[in-house]
Amino acid sequence: EDGPGTSGAISAPNGHEEAGYYEWQALSTMDIDCPPWMDWFHGGLQFQLEHHIFPRVPRWNLRKLCTLTDEIYAKYDVPVVRMSFIEANR
Repeated sequence: EDGPGTSGAISAPNGHEEAGYYEWQALSTMDIDCPPWMDWFHGGLQFQLEHHIFPRVPRWNLRKLCTLTDEIYAKYDVPVVRMSFIEANR
């Protein structure tokens, strides 16, 4: 069984036995959904998935990658988690 405190591989949501690198990035992190004016406050850390998939992209361009990331992960039925700052800190 997948979840906190389990041993073994995390199973992928798209039917594969184990999650690969890119699936693991989506399954093990979440982005903070915030308005663009808060980007400076978060310093790019609100885009964890985009940062891990495209590590060389400067933080001020990570927001532009959200749509692309969503399209790629939707194509392979891998969930992307984005929560508001308040939700993420509950």
